[in-house]
Amino acid sequence: MGFRRLEDIVAHQFAEEFKLEVYELIRASPEARRDFNFRGQLQEAASGIGACVAEGFARNNPAEFVTFLRYSLASLLETKTRLKHGIDRGYFAEADCRLGFTWATRCRPVLLSLLASQRRLIAADEASGPGQHEGGVAGLLSFTRTSELTQDFSVRLGPLSSTRTSQFDPDLSVRPGPLSSTRTSQYTRTSQCTRTS
Repeated sequence: MGFRRLEDIVAHQFAEEFKLEVYELIRASPEARRDFNFRGQLQEAASGIGACVAEGFARNNPAEFVTFLRYSLASLLETKTRLKHGIDRGYFAEADCRLGFTWATRCRPVLLSLLASQRRLIAADEASGPGQHEGGVAGLLSFTRTSELTQDFSVRLGPLSSTRTSQFDPDLSVRPGPLSSTRTSQYTRTSQCTRTS
């Protein structure tokens, strides 16, 4: 079964969670709010991750989706870098950014897995010849099961504690221990991510 809606794509869900966490960090920092240039750049970078997934998905063309997933990965790195700049400038405490960095850590392998699935669909299209595999992105997402998108990682992340209610509880925790947030998320599902290789 493939994805028919953008909201069903795990990479988009994670990107939205990361974006909302970044927005919460900005709201909680008077210094970051006052630095209009920094704030705008950070918000644009954070919103670009999910927006690129959405635009690529909407094009219903695996080759174009690959391009937009690459843009999404670039926005992810930019957002992480700008968060680090915010710490360096004293806008954010490093401890307050842990949840954001955890979402970023979680987002990257899911985006890479989705990118790999798009490339597999392109290869299948090329191997079968023109017009033989017309599934587009929906066909690709049928070809790539959700479990593959959520389990193809090189890291295992543990539970995440959050006072923010989430529609998608990422079951994450990076090494120093559980993380917490005051933000409420729309996602409630739990996911375990493992890779065996």
